[in-house]
Amino acid sequence: MKHQYAIMVSCTANYVQYLNALLNSVDYTNHPVDVHIIAVTGNKKDEDEAFNTYLDKLDTYKDLSFHPIVHKRAYSDYEHYGAYRKIAQNMRWPELVVTSKMGRYGKLEEMTEYAAIVMLDVDMMIVHNIMHFFKLVENTKIIIGCNERYKWALNNYCIEGQKDFPEMPMDWMICNAPLFLDPKHNGKFLQTAAKYVGTIQNKKGEYVSDIISMNVALWLAGVQDNIVALPNYAWTGVHLGYTDITTYIQNRGGNFWKAWNGEKVYILHGRWDVDGCERGWRRNQEKRYDELELNETVRKRWMNQMEHVFKQIKDQYTFYNEKWKIRL
Repeated sequence: MKHQYAIMVSCTANYVQYLNALLNSVDYTNHPVDVHIIAVTGNKKDEDEAFNTYLDKLDTYKDLSFHPIVHKRAYSDYEHYGAYRKIAQNMRWPELVVTSKMGRYGKLEEMTEYAAIVMLDVDMMIVHNIMHFFKLVENTKIIIGCNERYKWALNNYCIEGQKDFPEMPMDWMICNAPLFLDPKHNGKFLQTAAKYVGTIQNKKGEYVSDIISMNVALWLAGVQDNIVALPNYAWTGVHLGYTDITTYIQNRGGNFWKAWNGEKVYILHGRWDVDGCERGWRRNQEKRYDELELNETVRKRWMNQMEHVFKQIKDQYTFYNEKWKIRL
C-alpha cells in the first residue's frame, strides 16, 4: 500500500489495450492511487506470453499490484468481469468451479487497508478528477454507483435453487462499475457479494449477470439505503449513455468533458478500438428519433452532433492508448 485510495480492475489478454488506456488515464489525470489488477491467464500460450510480457513491463511501475489467476476459460468474456459472464449467458461447464473468490468481489473483500476503493471495468477511461468521490465514501457506509437504467424484478431470482426472494424495491439499483466504497465500513456487503455473486439464478435455473447478483447482495446485506446512484452521464458510456439525447456530451478542450446540461463527465466507458463499434449505438439512436417522431431537419442535426461525439471519444481513446506512452 502506497496511497490511501485504490482502483481495482480485472483484465485478460484480450483486454490489454483497454487496460493500457485506463492506466494511462490514471497517470494523465495524476491521481495518487494504487492500482490492483486481477490478471487472468488461461491455456492460450501465445496470448499468455504477450500478456505476461506486458505485465512484466508494468511491474516496474511503482503503484501497481498484480493478482494472477490461472484458468482454462480465461479468454471468455466473463473473467474480464470477474463473475462468470458466460454463466450469466446461460452456459455452465461441469469443469468450472463456481467461486466468486476468483473474481473481483472476493478481491474487494481483501482490500480493507484502504480508506476507500473503486472498482472499474477495464474499458473505462478517467477524464475528470474522481478523487472527491473517494473522500465522500471514506469513513462512511455510503456506496456510490451509477444509476442502473435497466431495472429487473429481483424477486424473480434465487440462490442456486433456494426459495425465491421476496419482492425488493428497485429505486436504489446501481451498475457495478464504477463502485466507490470504504471497505472497512462495508464488510457485510462485501462478504455477501463474495459469497453470492456468481451463484444467483433466475426461476429457469439460469445463472444471471454479476450486475443482478451484486444488487441482490446489496439487498441481502440490507444496505440499499446507503446507495448513492449518480446519473448515467457522470459515467458516459454506461447503457449507451453517449448516444442518448439526454446525456449528450462534448469535449470542451483538452481533458475536459461535460454533459449537455453542464454536468461533468468523470469517466468515459466503451470499446473504441473496434471497427464500427458505434454501429449498434447509432441504430439505437435512430430508433429513439423514430419514437420521438422527429422531423428530418432535427434528426439530421442531432445525428451530426452524435457523430461529432463519436469522433471525440475515439480521439480520446487514441490519445490515451497510443499517444500517451507511459505504459506502452
